[in-house]
Amino acid sequence: MRRGFTNRSQPLPNLDEFCLSIARCIVGDPEALKVASVEGSQLSVVELDAPPEEVGRVVGRDGRNIAAIRTLAEALAMRLNRRVMVDVQAQGRRPA
Repeated sequence: MRRGFTNRSQPLPNLDEFCLSIARCIVGDPEALKVASVEGSQLSVVELDAPPEEVGRVVGRDGRNIAAIRTLAEALAMRLNRRVMVDVQAQGRRPA
C-alpha cells in the first residue's frame, strides 16, 4: 500500500466529538461532560466543560491525560488541514 493513501470507509469525526468521546472514557460520570467549539478559517478551539470534581481526571497526573487528548486532536486536525486548541474548564466557571 502506498504511503499517504487511505482506503477509509468512514469519514473522519469532528474535532469536538472526537475530544468529547476520549474524555468520556476517562471520567466517572461521562454524561456530565459538555463540549463547545469555535471554528475559524484555520483554527478550531475545543472547550471541554467538566464538573469541578472531574477536572482532575481529565487533566490527569502531571497533565498527561490532557496532553494525550491534545496530541490525538492535533493528529486529527492535521488530517483535516486545520489547527486545534483543546482547553478544559470547570463547569460554571469562565475565564475573566
